[in-house]
Order: sequence, then structure tokens, then C-alpha cells
Amino acid sequence: MDGDLGIKGVDEIQNLSQTDRLRIIEAHKKIRSLLGDSRADGQPILFGTPIFGWMDQRTLDAQLLIVEFADDLASLEKCANFNELVGRFQRKENCGSAYYELKVASMFLKKKCTVEFVSEKGNKKKPDLLVRKDADNLMIEVGALELSKEEEDMQSDLWAIIRTTWGVAGVRIGGKIYKRLSVPAREDICESIREKITKTGRFEGHERIVIPRTVDIHLYTAESEQEVPAEYRGGKLEGAVPKTTEPHRLRTIIRSKVSQLPKDQVGLLFIVDGNLWGHEFKEGFAEALVDELDQTIFDYPNLSAVVIHQFVWTAGLEINRIDEGSGYVRRILTTGNILKTREDYLLIMNKYSSRALFSWAKEALGFGQKLKA
Repeated sequence: MDGDLGIKGVDEIQNLSQTDRLRIIEAHKKIRSLLGDSRADGQPILFGTPIFGWMDQRTLDAQLLIVEFADDLASLEKCANFNELVGRFQRKENCGSAYYELKVASMFLKKKCTVEFVSEKGNKKKPDLLVRKDADNLMIEVGALELSKEEEDMQSDLWAIIRTTWGVAGVRIGGKIYKRLSVPAREDICESIREKITKTGRFEGHERIVIPRTVDIHLYTAESEQEVPAEYRGGKLEGAVPKTTEPHRLRTIIRSKVSQLPKDQVGLLFIVDGNLWGHEFKEGFAEALVDELDQTIFDYPNLSAVVIHQFVWTAGLEINRIDEGSGYVRRILTTGNILKTREDYLLIMNKYSSRALFSWAKEALGFGQKLKA
């Protein structure tokens, strides 16, 4: 996989309109024009970022993610110090964080804010973004806790199995993967799925694949969904969630990143944490996490608020809601059709901060008027 779909690859996408075809081709051209074809180490551009795995996928949903990224990239081109951000995409150790900074910047730009990528030049510690609206200045530091090896393995298993069903009309998949799969075992399971769903051009009925203590997978249609256990309906395929020490890791990144924020400005720390995926729908998840982190946040008066963000591309359950608790608000938004993007934002306010987070910043993060000041 080199990340380059190419014209031939675009034409392999099923049921593609001419409008979408042109949008996809233009998006790939735009990315290469702004970021280049490859990095200094010879790897394809965007290698090591979350979006890379979808660059050469022959599905419309995957390519629409690329179109969205290209649009975000182009919209930020005129922001101050954009060229420094582009340079960070060229470095293996910085490309992931550059991707997240771009996504956060785009959120505020879409709300008519002025966004500046703060220059890294000089020795003084600085935040990543300066966001202005009217006479207000908001300093944002972006940090990321990358997936653990166990989480990467789990997602590899999930996506290998989910992709096996793509392109077959009518099929839904749900179930449970109980443990990490070896490559041969995973391929055996994928082959079993292919045998069950590709007999005709359209899947019908309900099929089950069971390997004791390993997988329990249901293939079904909307009509046969009632035959499937309730916890696996709605296209819900679960992986074995690895044990993590996320509160400790989050406290560590808060302490290390907060020094980037100045003491005389409103400061926001935005943390992307892929390791929380899989835990997020457990009862009391948000409140328990806030209880683990709030005292650390309270220690820093220059820290107005912390956002902990997790996202996943999923073919499963669609969830849209806002939950509010003591000192925090959580927003979950799902977009997309077959391949959905589920964005989860947990905003924790620092009640001891010398400067409260601006209401327009809360709105840009998607909380709006439901959020208490």
C-alpha cells in the first residue's frame, strides 16, 4: 500500500457518480500538491497518520474521508505558518501530531475564527495554535496518545474481518473477537466469511461462525436481525479490549503539555487518545475518567479546560448524544453511511482557572448552548 489510489483505482469503486469521481481525483491531486508525494525518509506522504490507511481503498466511503481531509488541508493553506505545518508532515516523528493539529485548526476555522499555526522557531515553549475571534485570543496545545500495540492488533483484526463484507449487498456483521488473532487464523476466518456471503451477488438469511474462546461472528440482513443476539445487532462487532492504564498516561501528558501554554492567556489542551476506544460505552465511563483527572487539571491555573478526543471509523452502531455531568460535558457524533466516523469529545473545565474557556470555543467544539458556563 503506497497511499496513491490513481485513476484506475478510482474507476474500480462501485456505483461511483461522475461528480464523486472528479471530487476524489481532485482531492488526491490537492494533497500531493500541498504536501508532496513522499517524505524525506522515502515513505509515502501521510504514512503514520490515521488517514493513510484509507488513501488507496476502493470504496466511496473511504474516499470521501480523503476528500474531507483534502478540503480541510486546502482551507488552512492561507493560515499563518502553514508551511511549517507542511514541513512537519515530512518528518516521521511529527507527521501524526501535525495531522491532529490540522484537524483541530479546521474545527475552529469552520466557525469563522482566525487560526494561526504558532511558529516553532526559537527556544521558548509555545502552544501549537493561536485562535482569534473578535478581541479574544485562545491558545491551544494539541497532544496525542498513540494506540498501544495491543490496540493496533485488535483494530487490525476488526478491520480485516469487516472489509471482507464490503461490496456484498445486504450483509451486516456483528459479534465478538475474544482475543488477538494470528495472521493465519484471521485469514481462515475471513475466508469462511467470504464463502458464506459471496455465493450470490446479494446476501440473504443469517450465518454464524463460531470458534470457541476465539470468535463468535454473525452475518445477517435487516430482515434476519431478530435472530441475532441483541448485543450484536446494528452491525456491532467488538474486539477484545486490552487492559490499559489510560488515566496515568493522560495525567502524564497533561503535566508535560501544560507548560506550552502561556500564563496570561486562555489555554486549552486538546488530547487525542486512541487507547480509550472500546471502553467508551461502559456505564459511568466519563464520570470515572473525570474523577481520575480533575485534580491534576485543577493544579494549573493557566489551563482553562482539557478536551479528550477519541475517534473511530466504524461500520457499527450510530450514536449521537450529549451527556453533561459535574464539571464536564461529553459529545458523541456519528457521521457517514456504511463507513461511519464516530467522534467522541470529553470537555473537562478547570473551575480554578484564572481564565474561563470562551463560549465561542465551546460552540466550535460542538457543545453549543447546552453547555453551562
